[in-house]
Amino acid sequence: MKALAAGKTEAVEARKIDLSHLHGAASRTNFFLTLIHGVAGMKLSDVSKVQVERSMPILGSEGGSGGHEALDAGSGDMDVEAEELSDDGDGNVPEGESDLDLVGNEVRGAILRGVSLLTSPEFQMLKKHFFLFGMEWTSEEVSEKGKIVQFEAAFENSQECSGFRYKVKGVIDRKKSGDGVEFLKTSRPCTEIENSHYMKLLEHASKEALASVEPSAATEASDDSGGGDEAGQGNSDVIHDAVAPEQEASEAADEGETPDEANKDD
Repeated sequence: MKALAAGKTEAVEARKIDLSHLHGAASRTNFFLTLIHGVAGMKLSDVSKVQVERSMPILGSEGGSGGHEALDAGSGDMDVEAEELSDDGDGNVPEGESDLDLVGNEVRGAILRGVSLLTSPEFQMLKKHFFLFGMEWTSEEVSEKGKIVQFEAAFENSQECSGFRYKVKGVIDRKKSGDGVEFLKTSRPCTEIENSHYMKLLEHASKEALASVEPSAATEASDDSGGGDEAGQGNSDVIHDAVAPEQEASEAADEGETPDEANKDD
């Protein structure tokens, strides 16, 4: 910022990707759904990780810290981690209460890992009570020799949705197979040039996603009753801080159905 401001008479303002002013769960979730569909020149391939936070603070809960425990996700290819709130005495589930209600009432946040997560019953269950604050996904370049790129983005402060971090985790190349071409089963690290290119695309998509959800905030405030399309939570190790000067606004989304398929794990 100091280097950019050198020799300029006007102040250089930072543009942050921050959702702390958007308290509605739908806006926060839609930010990520717009982001993963909005990387220029790429189409969504699969979502392999979602992090969700409970939409409303729980009475009696403390801050945002807590132990992680494993939940039975009911699916062989999915791991679920959850921050458990204080138990209510004997820990018994009230008679007639379903597993869905239990998750909605007692879990503060969760991390799902697997394949085709956006269409999974576990995610559909969680989004009724939670909002998204982090995701890992793969997108395929829309070109004849396009690669599959692995992305990650999340907010460090899950409850406030501040401290945005993002990175490009890796690239999956194509290889010749008989008369055709198929993708390799493992990813590789990006080259410096690739990382710079994909990071710019991801940063631009993040700015566009933020712009797309901000106009809906006022309308959502009067309609936020805790239900609807919500989701998001977990602890993130993503590393790139999305603070960009307006002078770089030229660097380089709209939401659609998710063709969750063909994700390649690291």
